[in-house]
Amino acid sequence: MTKPDWKDEIKACFDDLGILERCRGEVDSQFEALSDGVVEPAFAGVAEELKAYRVRCKFWRTKEKALHFQAAFPGLAETQFEYILSAPPKAVELVLTLTVRGRPSPGAEMQERAFPFLPRTPAAEILKLDEDDLAHDIVARYKRYVTEAAIDIAGWRS
Repeated sequence: MTKPDWKDEIKACFDDLGILERCRGEVDSQFEALSDGVVEPAFAGVAEELKAYRVRCKFWRTKEKALHFQAAFPGLAETQFEYILSAPPKAVELVLTLTVRGRPSPGAEMQERAFPFLPRTPAAEILKLDEDDLAHDIVARYKRYVTEAAIDIAGWRS
């Protein structure tokens, strides 16, 4: 049995590294497309609707491949609810994590839950996600948070 040529092994190593870099570049492009075409419009739509209830919202994208949506209830300065979609920094496929944070009462410590977003869903399917479907998910989690926290917010009905 012949041993593989060590020079071929070095070449294969650098070929593999090139493939990984191309995959990371594709994930960056996919994440940007998802952000621009689906996530940010969904965040903007939910924020606009929540304005009618005097809920202050803001959203942004970080360099670390994370998309944040925050809501602060009327009369409160600090964030009460946060919805974050993120991808691992060195991901070679589009796999997202959803983190939901919230304060059960004003001034309380932030509680956090993180779990896979659309687990076992191929990137091609994630990229087909509709902005309304994402908005529904945000609203459902927001509603669950508000209901579970049973926060009594002064002035939210007026």
